[in-house]
Amino acid sequence: MVSDENDMNPRTIILVKDLMLKSKIKGMAGGDSAVYLSSIEKLFLEIESQEVSYLIFDLTLLGPRIEEVIKACKLKLGTTTKIVCFGSHVDKDSFVVAKLAGADMVVPRSKFFSPTNRSIFM
Repeated sequence: MVSDENDMNPRTIILVKDLMLKSKIKGMAGGDSAVYLSSIEKLFLEIESQEVSYLIFDLTLLGPRIEEVIKACKLKLGTTTKIVCFGSHVDKDSFVVAKLAGADMVVPRSKFFSPTNRSIFM
């Protein structure tokens, strides 16, 4: 298993590189056993060996590979794994691509980090 933070059996994998965003997510997760990754390559290695309930992606990190990554994850993990994406509210094209590729939820960063979204981690 390849993980940046811990060797726990994750139910949630979070792909985020920005340290501020990572810190915010950790605060929301409240000690959750999520695995935090900072590269697409590590993500692909991680999903080979894990059963995953949620994938959370920072669309900024996926860049032009949004469609490729989401489709590959859906193909590998199936429809029981939920994919949640967040990104800049001005990057509407990325939102459309992510949704069409199969993401279950695509929201602006501000909505993702809203206190009402803490239920994602429960």
